[in-house]
Amino acid sequence: MNKTIVIFGIIAILLSSCSTGKKALQKGDYFSALSKAVERLKSTPDNKNATKVLHDGYPMTLEWTQEELDQALSSNNPFKWEQAINLMEQVNRLSDQIRSIPAARAIINNPKNYISELNLAYEKAAEARYNAGLTELDANTRESARLAFDHFKTADHFVSGYKNVRELINTAKEKATVKV
Repeated sequence: MNKTIVIFGIIAILLSSCSTGKKALQKGDYFSALSKAVERLKSTPDNKNATKVLHDGYPMTLEWTQEELDQALSSNNPFKWEQAINLMEQVNRLSDQIRSIPAARAIINNPKNYISELNLAYEKAAEARYNAGLTELDANTRESARLAFDHFKTADHFVSGYKNVRELINTAKEKATVKV
């Protein structure tokens, strides 16, 4: 009886794992679907379902990503470049994953990446955070100094040593610190 339950459990897991990429694609979870398909091709290079998900899903993923990028960059959100960076980095991770698996590379032989575009996006994101930090620092309150500190740290994360951000991090930290 106990062996029967284990066998049925294993069969259920195997059956559900065979279609998870397809289900994720149908739900619009593009990156997850393609990642699962590529991983499946890594262990089973002739997997028909994974091949179909990658073949059909990759163009949809790129189209969706471009729409999201266009929407983000046309918004008034001051930190829109951060959303663009997240999207570009997802595409780059997927590209790396596809290029590392021969069976996936045979299906998508020239995966898209945003290497050069990311440099501009990092620069724009750092600039937006830097400017937000300056605005907060000008408010001259302890709370605004804490916010400025966070903005400056984020700017430095995007572009290490952006302008005089490290100096401003120290200034914001000093203004935010309660001295007793």
